[in-house]
Order: sequence, then C-alpha cells, then structure tokens
Amino acid sequence: MFRLLAFLFAAVALHAQSIRYEVPQTPWDKNLGTHRVVVKVDAAAEAVRAHLEWRRRDPQPEKHGVVIMDAAGKRVENALATLVTNDAGEVVFQAAAAGEYAVYFLPGAPGAGSFPAAKYLGPQDTGAAEWKGKLGDVKKLPAATVARWEARTEHDRFTEMEIIATKAEKDAWLAAHPGDVHVFLESRERPVRMFDQVPELWLKREKPP
Repeated sequence: MFRLLAFLFAAVALHAQSIRYEVPQTPWDKNLGTHRVVVKVDAAAEAVRAHLEWRRRDPQPEKHGVVIMDAAGKRVENALATLVTNDAGEVVFQAAAAGEYAVYFLPGAPGAGSFPAAKYLGPQDTGAAEWKGKLGDVKKLPAATVARWEARTEHDRFTEMEIIATKAEKDAWLAAHPGDVHVFLESRERPVRMFDQVPELWLKREKPP
C-alpha cells in the first residue's frame, strides 16, 4: 500500500494522461450528472457492449447509477451495467441504430447553493426481462467504442489530478519501488485534489532531470 504520500513542488515532465475531458458548447440536463462518455456503435444491434476505463475517484461507484441516452436524447431502456468499479465499467445496451450514445455515469441532482450536496441516482436496471434473457455471453456482443469523454461544464471537468491510477498500475509500481515512503514531485500549478487515490500521472511520469 501507499503508506505515506509526501508532496513537494517542482516542475516535472509527464506522460500524456489516458483521459482528457472535453466540454460541449451546450450543457446537458443537470439531472443527468456532470460527466459522460460518448460511445460509437457501428451498426444497429439487439445488444452491444461498451468497456469504459473511466478511472473515477468517487467512493463506492457501484452505488451510483448509469444512464444511457441515444443521439436524439432519448433514454435507452434496455440497458444494464455489468461492471462498475473505480477502475472501469462495462455496460450492455440495445442499439436501435448506428451512431453515438452517451453513457452518464454520475447521474442525479447536483445540489445547489454555496456548498452543494449531490444526490446520485442509485443503480439502474431498466432492461426488460425478455431482452436480458437473450443476451447470452456478453463478452461476445458487438463492441461500442469510446469516442470521447465529456464534462457538463468547464467547472465540472476532471483534471489530470483527478484521474486515478488503476489497482493493477499501483500494484506494479509498488512492486518496482519497494518501501514504506514514496515522495512525488509536483508543480504548484497542479494542486493535490485526492487524498484517497493516486493520480495516474504520478505513476507514469518521466523522472525529473
């Protein structure tokens, strides 16, 4: 485990982060949450599978719902989240047509006022029993591919200091760097935003000169 993290401030060279959030010109309905991933479906299908390496920092993500909307803004009712962890998620949904679909993974009322308290939507299972009964081995379903990651507004956008390292990356890094204390150099332009997760960039950066 990372038993102690010490933060020093210095300029370092970084590898490119795996996820960069874009901000659309027009914000979507706030009740759909602050973040989404847009996936592309090549052809209509009774069911497709999307694997989403979202690297999210929210605690207990399995208690937060996932909502899927088509390009016209209509909710896809036949949809099911088959995996939800901090590292990644996997969703299966009916694709009535080829094109883009939006997967909202932090839906719920964002709260208001100076100190808003978000109320996230719980796990969703809107798929019809008949549809779910036809899924079979979901790993064999056609794949929907990630087109882009989006935040509702610039204020909501996750920065590189909020994109977590996966468990596998942390385990590999610790195996290569034994010890109880690990010091990470960081620029003052990147304030520390997480205290229970390790940013991906810390484990993938180049050594400082």
